Amino acid sequence: SGKIDEKIYNLLLPNFTITPVKTCFDVINYTKAFNELPNRTAEAFGLIDSDHHDPDRLFSLKAKNVFSLNVSEVENLLFDEGFLKDFSKQMMCDEYVVTNIKSEVIAKLFNTKELQVANYISAKINYYFKSSHVSKGNTLWDVKAHYSDFTNSINIEEWHETRLFELQSIIDNEDYQKALSVINDKGLKTIANKNFNVGNFQDKALTYLQFNQNSHQHLLKHLPSELTAV
Repeated sequence: SGKIDEKIYNLLLPNFTITPVKTCFDVINYTKAFNELPNRTAEAFGLIDSDHHDPDRLFSLKAKNVFSLNVSEVENLLFDEGFLKDFSKQMMCDEYVVTNIKSEVIAKLFNTKELQVANYISAKINYYFKSSHVSKGNTLWDVKAHYSDFTNSINIEEWHETRLFELQSIIDNEDYQKALSVINDKGLKTIANKNFNVGNFQDKALTYLQFNQNSHQHLLKHLPSELTAV
């Protein structure tokens, strides 16, 4: 409670009661549990960051009323290009400031790509262990075979090469929007701090978002349509 997620969602989704919980697994479990309550008079929707989640997993969660952003984490919403351009006018900055920010975000992804890939794989393994299980075996040999099948599904080298190729393609193509959908780095705000010459970009951006209703459109396009249509 009180973190940037809650502040942004309260501004963008005024028709909802925003209730922060700890982890994405809590979001999933609480949403499911709430919607299974008998005689309930409301419906719960879960909203999670897309960081390190496999696209297939995110798609399957929709059936449980759990949706994701199309950026890696909520802080990246404030780096939407359209929002940055509007904010830069408010700050009376030249247009090149946004261009610089975009370039530095791509450079940040390049400089941290091995870390990004390693974190992605670690999270993917954790999600696999939490969402999968070893099939029941009736003999020792069954148990060993099922355990082998379970662990063989974890292919670290293949996952590493696939993710590394994906990130390198984003970097080579200088695909800024795609970069925001994969980069997981709380330090991005320092890029904005420097280019806008402010002490706390997030606080100033939230204030701008609060008092400029038109700026909401830039961030809303990154939220699931199932929620923004309500």
